[in-house]
Amino acid sequence: MTPFELATTPDPHGHLSWAEGWFQGRGAYGGAVAAALWRSMAALAPGRSCRSLTVHFAAPPTRATFTAKLEREGSRVSQLSARAEHEGQVLSLALASFARPRPDGPVFARDPIPEIPGHEHCVEVDVGALGAPRCTQHFRYRLAPGPLPFSGAERARIDLWCRPEVPQVLDVGLLVGLLDVRPPPILTTFTRPRELATVDLRVQVLAMPEAPDPGAWWLVRAWSSQAGEGYVEEQHELWSEQGVLVARAQQVVAVLS
Repeated sequence: MTPFELATTPDPHGHLSWAEGWFQGRGAYGGAVAAALWRSMAALAPGRSCRSLTVHFAAPPTRATFTAKLEREGSRVSQLSARAEHEGQVLSLALASFARPRPDGPVFARDPIPEIPGHEHCVEVDVGALGAPRCTQHFRYRLAPGPLPFSGAERARIDLWCRPEVPQVLDVGLLVGLLDVRPPPILTTFTRPRELATVDLRVQVLAMPEAPDPGAWWLVRAWSSQAGEGYVEEQHELWSEQGVLVARAQQVVAVLS
């Protein structure tokens, strides 16, 4: 198993703990927690693929016990729930829909391919050296042209190529991890660091690539167009090197300081 898989796979009793190298602030970063919740639910939906996942983060975990429940199973779509708890405290809650393919449905992809240089033309950056959370050490980053964190820019937007430090075939767990491990786009509008925390994350899986290269780079696009009362809404996209839109996500982030 890769380091990311080890950090997102509960043991047979549902227990999982994280070393500080996976922390983002006071506990494990949200992408690792969300991936573990997905794995817990996927085990109850064999033969069905995750189409949507919503995670609510209640408290930052250092260890947790994961449980999942099949809420309903239809002929093609199943709804599942999962939770992460520790000592009677709820740390995270999740809902997901898993489904079988519908081969007679429409097929089209009309989103324009991003006009962003390929990863081979972007500069690789050690984001940890720039003050990023410890969890980022498990990923590699190549920043695309655009606003930089703490540059006081008008636009809250970040485009970057990302991949795990140890190559791994993309699954939904890694997909969620990639969407959540990039710098929050609101940082480009700041001129100094500020503490942030994810409130919830909603992911729609659109087109999982067949037999993806374990060493592939993935384009993560993130932007914010609305902020108020100490909360920021984020929009995210995950694209393959071949220009396929793999997933979309929406996140609500609290500005704590």
